[in-house]
Amino acid sequence: MTIEAIKQVAELVKLAGRIDLYEQILDLREEMVTLRSDKLKLSEELAECKRVQDISDRLVKRGNFYYKRLDDGKEDGPLCVTCWDAENKAIHVLEKVTTDYMGRKTNVLVCDWCARNRIQK
Repeated sequence: MTIEAIKQVAELVKLAGRIDLYEQILDLREEMVTLRSDKLKLSEELAECKRVQDISDRLVKRGNFYYKRLDDGKEDGPLCVTCWDAENKAIHVLEKVTTDYMGRKTNVLVCDWCARNRIQK
């Protein structure tokens, strides 16, 4: 039964003067709306769990990074280990040049999301 059908039945019951039954139907309608909302939320959570599991099944750890196996046999990465392990976020690390206090430049791989330096090059 749809919410619209419940609404129509409630109106008929109200016209018949059965206020007690009318109130029960309104409660039923409210419960149905809540259940639909809960179902949508659970469907979204399930989709997210499947997405995370799919990525997790494809990850290979090498050194301080993850690499994701792609369908064509290639790899995507490097990905930040901290971001994946803590938050299930597949964040690419980027190569950046940093300068220390003595003015020496060093290439490092950095995750912009969690801002952790990983490896000096």
